[in-house]
Amino acid sequence: SRLRLSTGEARARILPLLALVGLPNAEDRLHQYPHELSGGLLQRVMLAAALAPDPRLLIADEPTAALDVMTQAQVMATIDHLRRERGLALLLIGHDLELTAVVCDRIAVMYAGCLLEEQSTEDLHTQPHHPYTAGLLASRPSLQLEGTRLPAIPGRPLAGSEAPPYCVFADRCAHALERCRSRRPPLVNYGAGRVACARTDELTPLLTAPTAAGAAGATDGH
Repeated sequence: SRLRLSTGEARARILPLLALVGLPNAEDRLHQYPHELSGGLLQRVMLAAALAPDPRLLIADEPTAALDVMTQAQVMATIDHLRRERGLALLLIGHDLELTAVVCDRIAVMYAGCLLEEQSTEDLHTQPHHPYTAGLLASRPSLQLEGTRLPAIPGRPLAGSEAPPYCVFADRCAHALERCRSRRPPLVNYGAGRVACARTDELTPLLTAPTAAGAAGATDGH
């Protein structure tokens, strides 16, 4: 619902929030246009705007897109600090598993609009249950594998409208069998998480070392 504040009330409400999210010279920033602010400052303004109505849930959709690595770290640190300080639930949408792991307790992995796996952040990074998750983790650059070419998944990412009636990842999965193309596997409880794969019991032991050079699959940014 709208706050229905007067101009003075809105100003009094937003100035402390701009300072809270780390925007320098908040008073002066109110007189600037968006094109006069850097990407990092714009993200902080958006964060302050999202906090203005005192939400219980903060939805952050690619909050660090197009930002350099240092600015990404600063913005994510600010978000993490605010969610803890204000007791917020956070739903973070992104393509970077490393960045997501910094602030999220649980991670859900989606492909072609379908949820393929959901686990605690720690468990997902140490024991993925779905080949696509393992591929995303295997594609991370590593200092130990310097000079090694990252593995790649053949084919291209699918849009949700292109999802087949069977396993949405089957046509790009190195482990797919005929039964993977007979029907779409349901999302079921598995351990402390959930997974949608017809071969979970068989494949889980093979997906225990996601950062190894020979891990199955790689990232395509989705």
